[in-house]
Amino acid sequence: MLFRSPEPYDQRFYWGPGLPKDHAQLVEQWTAQTRTTAGLMLSPTDWMVMRKVDNGTEIPIDWQLWRETIRMAANAKVAAIEATADTDALAAYITGSEYGAWPADPSQFQPEDEG
Repeated sequence: MLFRSPEPYDQRFYWGPGLPKDHAQLVEQWTAQTRTTAGLMLSPTDWMVMRKVDNGTEIPIDWQLWRETIRMAANAKVAAIEATADTDALAAYITGSEYGAWPADPSQFQPEDEG
């Protein structure tokens, strides 16, 4: 007797092969996860915002722009999640390269050598 391997499926989106989970619940879940990810990315620089509020010390422009870029990226990701028509479309978006891409923070860039 030959045994076939079970058909692979992504358990984040399907109960089994061809058995999608509820799209509306997944949209809610992935929207929350996206916002949580953005918040976690921003939290290490929240002290810069508090310092500005407390004593007026300006936030370096590269960090200020990066923080805004993170918020814009999160909003775009949430909009794309909400625009999906069904579980298959949501799974394709989440597992694609666009969803996983977030802007690198300014500390990831080395100053160019001048000379």
